[in-house]
Amino acid sequence: MKKQVSYGLDEKTLSAISYLSHEMDISATAIIEEARDRFLSQKHPLLKYAGILEEKESDNILESIKSNRVDKDIAA
Repeated sequence: MKKQVSYGLDEKTLSAISYLSHEMDISATAIIEEARDRFLSQKHPLLKYAGILEEKESDNILESIKSNRVDKDIAA
């Protein structure tokens, strides 16, 4: 589910996004999402998965990982 947000971007960035949107015939949102994905894949491969799970689902996965560790000394 997408949320509408507002960011302060400089005129140069807004112009670049607008130009790309027009030239590629895709939304500004799609351009920003693609830029985000490329940035995250360069910085840390796992970051591209951030935010794709619901909170309860991610908590269940984390709890499962913690409970199945061999070394049970985990700082919470």
